[in-house]
Amino acid sequence: MDPRIVIALLFGALMVYIVVTSLAQPVGWAKPVLIRAFGGLVLLKVYDLAAVHLGWLPIGFNLVSAVVAGILGVPGFAALIAIRYGISGM
Repeated sequence: MDPRIVIALLFGALMVYIVVTSLAQPVGWAKPVLIRAFGGLVLLKVYDLAAVHLGWLPIGFNLVSAVVAGILGVPGFAALIAIRYGISGM
């Protein structure tokens, strides 16, 4: 058997083990993450409302950007703005 296949199978088995053991434990971390993600959603919505009136580029209003802004706080929000302006080329 090819060694790359063996390594891939072992890595896959390790990932399955990690997922199963993490799901078996209580999800006490979910509540703070959801609260911070909601705060990130509010921050993004306020920015998007201001962006419309000030002529700025809006940031995508989705779960990933909300979690980034919520978990990382102001630096994460600044990174989202920098990425948005970097991707658009302005």
